[in-house]
Amino acid sequence: MPSETSETFTLQQLIEGPAKDMDVARVVALIISKIVKFPEAVSIDITYGAHTTVMDISTDKRDKGPLIGKQGHIQNSLRVVTRAMLREQAANKRFILSLVADEDDTNDYDDGGY
Repeated sequence: MPSETSETFTLQQLIEGPAKDMDVARVVALIISKIVKFPEAVSIDITYGAHTTVMDISTDKRDKGPLIGKQGHIQNSLRVVTRAMLREQAANKRFILSLVADEDDTNDYDDGGY
């Protein structure tokens, strides 16, 4: 059974600090930092598996709407950027980008990624 590792970062840590295989995460963090009004409330949990990397983004509930965008356009654009960046370096690896719903939030923002 392949082992998974998980790391949680703030936006500031991703933008400034060194980490393994973080090019995609840094780009996503930079984009998110320009969209949200409460960047200090954003945390990104990255789980590395043998064939899949999952990036769960948790934000202040007031930032969920702008981060998703009208009809999901912003969230889907983030996925397009991640796929484009990973196309050559990890052709056989799956990357899932999802928004994590708060416990008191009744909407499910995770549509499974790509």
